Amino acid sequence: MFMMKSIGTPLLIILIALLFTSCESGEPSSPQTPEVNGAWLLLDYEDEDINVYERVDALEGDRSGFYFGPAGELLYRNSGWCGTPPLTFWNTEGTWSIEASGTLLLSFSQAEWPPDMRLEIVSLSSIELRCRITSVQ
Repeated sequence: MFMMKSIGTPLLIILIALLFTSCESGEPSSPQTPEVNGAWLLLDYEDEDINVYERVDALEGDRSGFYFGPAGELLYRNSGWCGTPPLTFWNTEGTWSIEASGTLLLSFSQAEWPPDMRLEIVSLSSIELRCRITSVQ
């Protein structure tokens, strides 16, 4: 009987510990607040391929940017690839989601764009988004 009590207590402790460590949510995580939802226009480029965007009210003017809608809708405002003035800007529609790693997955339906692009968030505040493109497929 004594041996059963000495084995039972550690076993109970181990089972309780396993219960608490295995109850992790399988839902994808999202970046910390403030959220990425809203319009962002390109402000600057930094070393290591980091793009710096500023939060704005709407996509307008002659600057690239993103609009991340609350229901996963996406507008990507960009110019042509050659970069020779005068530049023409247009919006490409798509969808976005956040992967468990916090990376933004952007999906486009237009034939002129790759179907998927991933943006790694380097930092996010209420006024600035710093990110880098990690893959284009």
